[in-house]
Amino acid sequence: MRKRILTRYRRHPWLATAVFIYLLFSGVEVVRNLLLANPLDKHDEGFSSWREAPIDDGGVALLRWAEPHSTMVRPVQGSVLSLFLVHAGGDTTGVAMPVTFAVDGRPVDAYTLSRPGTYWFRYYLPSILGAGRWSDVERAWAARARSEAEAARSEEPARWQELKPWRLPPEPPSIRIETRVQTLRAIPEEAGGAGSDVGIADVEWLDELPPEGAGFYPWERDADGIGFRWTRRWAALPLQIGGREAVIRMHAIHPEIERRPVTVDFFWNAELLRTVSLAWFGWTNFAVALPEEAMGNGVLSIHVSRTWSPARAGVSPDTRELGVAFAGVRWR
Repeated sequence: MRKRILTRYRRHPWLATAVFIYLLFSGVEVVRNLLLANPLDKHDEGFSSWREAPIDDGGVALLRWAEPHSTMVRPVQGSVLSLFLVHAGGDTTGVAMPVTFAVDGRPVDAYTLSRPGTYWFRYYLPSILGAGRWSDVERAWAARARSEAEAARSEEPARWQELKPWRLPPEPPSIRIETRVQTLRAIPEEAGGAGSDVGIADVEWLDELPPEGAGFYPWERDADGIGFRWTRRWAALPLQIGGREAVIRMHAIHPEIERRPVTVDFFWNAELLRTVSLAWFGWTNFAVALPEEAMGNGVLSIHVSRTWSPARAGVSPDTRELGVAFAGVRWR
């Protein structure tokens, strides 16, 4: 083999030299990528190591057991943040386990895991992050798209293996996702380390909400037959524009609402359009004027200043965290 290589080199020195340089550059590029690799979970805190765990549909999920307070830091890769939790049960089967979420220190949800199983949570980020921060995300996406397009246009053979600058490609702005679990027992070290009965998978990103929206409980009816859905702290619903004003019907039944009114914010995509105050229990219609430039489809988001739990208030065994009752939207 060595003799054949030497013979080829003597016959075609320039070609052999070019191949050697190409292989050298390839090796350097591989080493460089390994050195610059930035693990996605580098800044995470409060988790066990990654492991597989069974889920409801008979499959398995890659997750980590969460300590009572855990955080993940992730670059924003879509408009909808999707979190997947597994309540393992164990000694806490049949015991309610409250979980709360925050994004960049801002509370976004509270939920009680009432049974072992799998749970999905989705959040529409433009309204949660705000118009200014969301504009930064979109600019970063646009810059990255331009960079990728330029790289795709420069694929001539002579430059195919060109070494690029020794720096990581730009990432969109990151968010800090905090989870707090009211843990009732510790996971033994042999099972993954000190933590709770709640396992958290890595985040998933969606480009749009499902048609039913996110942040709502199932439909129900009141004593007068009015159909509605309770919201959680944040709720978001994709809509087709049918007018210049959205008329939203809702009410709240928070304890002591007359003394402590509930504030509700309405957003269209990332823009805050109106803030109202609820200080009584009856159904009320609120008109929300859309921006002049709004066209086609969009997302209506509702933010409630505080939620309440009937179980915590001692009025029923219902452990849900309730925001406002949302009866739908009509256009005018």
